[in-house]
Amino acid sequence: MKFDFNSIQSKKTIDSDPKLHVLAGNVKIGKSTILNDLSAKYNWLIVDTQKISGYNNLKGGKIIRVVGLEPPMSAQAIKTYKEDYRIYEDLMAAPVKDIKKIKEIKLKLENNKYWETYERKKDLREDEYYIKDLLDFYNQVDENNKLINVCPYDGIIIDLLDAVDTPNDWLEYSAARKWCSNNPTFILDKNRISILDLPGISGSRGWADLRTELVNLLGEIIRVFKKIIVVVHFKTTLIAEQDKINENKALQSLALRGKSADLLLSECDSFGFMYADGKKRIISYTAKKASTDSRALHLHDKEILISEMDNDNKLTTYWDKIYLSYAANDAKKD
Repeated sequence: MKFDFNSIQSKKTIDSDPKLHVLAGNVKIGKSTILNDLSAKYNWLIVDTQKISGYNNLKGGKIIRVVGLEPPMSAQAIKTYKEDYRIYEDLMAAPVKDIKKIKEIKLKLENNKYWETYERKKDLREDEYYIKDLLDFYNQVDENNKLINVCPYDGIIIDLLDAVDTPNDWLEYSAARKWCSNNPTFILDKNRISILDLPGISGSRGWADLRTELVNLLGEIIRVFKKIIVVVHFKTTLIAEQDKINENKALQSLALRGKSADLLLSECDSFGFMYADGKKRIISYTAKKASTDSRALHLHDKEILISEMDNDNKLTTYWDKIYLSYAANDAKKD
């Protein structure tokens, strides 16, 4: 395939819709309610990672349940590799080398690519999947390298992103799999498989792999779905203030580990903090409530009324204030 990079055209239009939108807020504030309405009204796919779904009492949304980023490596494949590698080490340490046996066991080790194995949960329901299933579906191509399943959605909602960064799961499995493919003799599993088992202070070598995995995951999802909303919670930690004995200061941060929160905020187009005002819900993009500025100028330092309920508890949402393309399309229809 030939490319002519001299024919790149100047960009003539402005797309103000956020590509990566981070939505935060306290629990039970109504995030799932307004996101369900976005899914129903504008055809967004909701990926529900919550152990107890926030969408059970809602209708209209297009929702799938996910139980992980991808299945972990097969424990049996790892066990077989470890046993064969122990035999290989014994053969190499023997005073008299059995060359034929050494070649046989070496070939067996080379063929046992345990990091490419998957151990899916056996008790998944019909509506439960791994994120890998979703991405694999939309990345399938035919013999002409054309996509078989074109994504029909306007965007995707990950509710919650916190689950992706859960210890001993999700990103750790995926990052560990890539590490093992390059270092097959260094088996990461003890009672689990984790990139944070790498040697170093508190698994310090593995944190960089986790952050890389998070960026790659979000990038791949945006490539397929074009727009993404990730829902996160806050965690509160107490820090001792300097020169003040026995006094602590409450510090709120996103409920992600290590530097993943800073990384997410550096990558996102917009960060909104949702709060309640009676029956109204506001998403604040102001410096006072949001953790970072929004690149989208129509959101920068603004407070957006995102939803309200009337006396009959009928919900009205205003997503066209955030995704301006919807406002433009609605105007054309009128």
